[in-house]
Amino acid sequence: MPENSLTLNTLLGLPDKDFSDQVINASSDQGEETEPAQDRVSKGLHGLQWKFVEGEIRRKAGELLDVDVMEMMVSAWRGSKLIEHLQQESKDNDGPAHVPLLKHNIHSELEPAIEIQLGQFKKTIPFQVEVDFTLDGLILKIEDRIIHAIEAGSLEGEGKIKIGRIPLPKRSFGPLDLPGKINLKKGIPLA
Repeated sequence: MPENSLTLNTLLGLPDKDFSDQVINASSDQGEETEPAQDRVSKGLHGLQWKFVEGEIRRKAGELLDVDVMEMMVSAWRGSKLIEHLQQESKDNDGPAHVPLLKHNIHSELEPAIEIQLGQFKKTIPFQVEVDFTLDGLILKIEDRIIHAIEAGSLEGEGKIKIGRIPLPKRSFGPLDLPGKINLKKGIPLA
């Protein structure tokens, strides 16, 4: 992930100590097992310290929501009638068109997981992530039926995360002014 990209981690202020601690607690959750994960790892892999495993879980938890927000928006736009609207708006332009979008909402759900496997020990920590975005004042640069850039606008919303069976408090973000221009790599084809 490029350093200057806008990610869910950035928007939600993650990873923080509380988030990492909750992930560690979920990794220790016995679920249907009769023996805690920490004890199973220690017995099964002699010489491996639980602190090392904990450190790796924390590292992976920090990477888990390193998801590009622009890619999430683009994915949502593809699944809506917005693309049809943009096709109509840019239909008559031979050169670049700057198309403003009305204020709109995007709801996105992710179900990432961390899988731990050490010898015979295997544990999956499931996550449920819901993010609601409100986008306002976006201007899209469209040329040759491809959205090449977002040139203005603001973003705000909230995210809900559930780690295993444990819900975390909602996290709000914004309003956040998007940088002056965000290039969309290969762009978003309208056709």
